[in-house]
Amino acid sequence: ARTDAWLQKLYLSLAEAIKRNDCDESTLLICAIVRVIEDHKEAHVRGDRAYFPKGRSHGDLPQVKREILRGRTEQQNKKIEQALVTLGVKQIGDEERVDLILSTYYADASPSIGSKQHIDHMHSFVRWWKHEQSADKFTDVAIFRVTGVQDLKKAGDCYIDTPLRSSGLSHIYD
Repeated sequence: ARTDAWLQKLYLSLAEAIKRNDCDESTLLICAIVRVIEDHKEAHVRGDRAYFPKGRSHGDLPQVKREILRGRTEQQNKKIEQALVTLGVKQIGDEERVDLILSTYYADASPSIGSKQHIDHMHSFVRWWKHEQSADKFTDVAIFRVTGVQDLKKAGDCYIDTPLRSSGLSHIYD
């Protein structure tokens, strides 16, 4: 495996080559050459599947390894970041995080989700909803766990009752 410093030089060289039209940008964009940390493991992904780390780490999303972004000088840091942008790496905002979580974990044939990870996702969804005041993004997505049911459910397919709030709906639907 190559060192982080070696990869920094590679990214800078590739960005320069793209600017000079010395290499085919579309070929580079499909290469899994961006070193990320995802689920606490180091991996390499295509640039368009990588994000710059923002604030607290989102461990389940592929984020550029922080050491990759640390050059010897502030100017080198900026050049490395610009090079990674050229390779397709994006900033991750709350909306991008929510969209990525929904497409990765809640689309058809998605991997199963552990309880802790699901709770983390729900926190992200609620934070996003509080800011945006729109639930449209979640309307047709099964994101809710229901007592006594293995599969996740869409909002329209479940209701809230005790112990969260005594609504009496369990007497109608059970």
